[in-house]
Amino acid sequence: MGGQDTDPTRRDLAAAAGFSLHRTSVSWASIEPDAPVGGMHTYHWPDSTFNVYRNDRRLVPYVIVMNNPTWAAERACGPIYSSRLDDFGEFVRQLAARYADVTGYWNFYAEQDHWASSASPDSCGCWGGNGDEYAQMLAVAWDAVHSVNPDGQVLFGGVAYEPTWDQGKTWDQFFLRDAFEYMENNQDDYVDIIMTNQYNFRRDDWDGGPDTLPENQEIIAKFRQAVSDSGFDPNTPGAYSIDRWQTEYGLDKPLATGEVGLQVGATGASDDSTTNDLQARHAIHVNVRGIAAGLKIINWYTLVDKPNDPFKYGLVRSDLTPRPAYYAYQVLTQQLDGYVFDQQLVVSGNPRIQAYRFDRDGVKKLVLWRDSGEKIKWQDKDATETMTVSAAELGMWTGQVRVTDKSGNVQMIQSPTEVNLEISSDPVFVDNVPATP
Repeated sequence: MGGQDTDPTRRDLAAAAGFSLHRTSVSWASIEPDAPVGGMHTYHWPDSTFNVYRNDRRLVPYVIVMNNPTWAAERACGPIYSSRLDDFGEFVRQLAARYADVTGYWNFYAEQDHWASSASPDSCGCWGGNGDEYAQMLAVAWDAVHSVNPDGQVLFGGVAYEPTWDQGKTWDQFFLRDAFEYMENNQDDYVDIIMTNQYNFRRDDWDGGPDTLPENQEIIAKFRQAVSDSGFDPNTPGAYSIDRWQTEYGLDKPLATGEVGLQVGATGASDDSTTNDLQARHAIHVNVRGIAAGLKIINWYTLVDKPNDPFKYGLVRSDLTPRPAYYAYQVLTQQLDGYVFDQQLVVSGNPRIQAYRFDRDGVKKLVLWRDSGEKIKWQDKDATETMTVSAAELGMWTGQVRVTDKSGNVQMIQSPTEVNLEISSDPVFVDNVPATP
């Protein structure tokens, strides 16, 4: 869940939707505006913010560390002077120790593959062209965090990583190469989790479009297996998966996404019922696929619309009224509570059906939807495919199945052996109704 709000109403909304992590940030420049004197550091800690989390344990913050002070770096969003890395390490050590009872998740910068020349004043990262220096900084941060919290998690900040669409104009196409290559050549501890962002509008760059259905679609392709991986060349820009980059440089770290989302504004049909419905569908699609990809964190951007933002990514409007996607999130977290991902099912003869099976102590549940292989705003939202569901898909058969849609509406269907379901891009959850003794 993106956003830095500690407002109780917004926190209530987040918790009620089923979120457990909340993205927030700290500014090194605000905490330590003045350079240390004689080795003595003076900090101005944001205790009031962290006390909110300390007193309300429903949400755990994962914290973006950003905004360098002027005495430590040329730019607030970019590389730290090598002569100031020790000071940075001490700041991180003190930070992680002070709030160890609140969180162990420390994320260093965000979209740090941004070129400094195109970064805005409020950019969370602009290390473009300096992937090796970013890795050096992570080594310092890792040592600092783990010296005070052995269970702490240092996160490689969520890079934008859009090499095909952006063509290197905004983000460094070789940032992952340079950072990972440095890690391989200078063996050390650097990171516990690697993050990147993923937005649906460029899914074809990663999964290749309709011809590659049904497996390795959308977010799964970007993280685990992209169509370009077979032609991988670290010195040629391409939409290669994060796993392919890791393999090239001997890494095997857990993955997470710093941002997923779908805008409902500034699209010609601003914030209308159609775009709201598509956002709700996508919220389930991307989370289910992210779980299937084994992502440790899936962060929706954002909980509440940013003020005066025409794109409107929020699950909740700026007046705090929920969109349909908010309720879809509630249904998703309730439906999959206690379940773990089992496998993706391939429906013979119908690659357009996305079928993901989950398991809870031997009890199976399916999440189903139709996917034409295009970005969601281009798909025929009313088109359907027929899928037969039986004991083969659900692991057992009780004679009655329950079909729950993204709004929580339930349909009961009885049949002695199987049911035929009409599946659209509107996702449904399907499970057996337990037999009555």
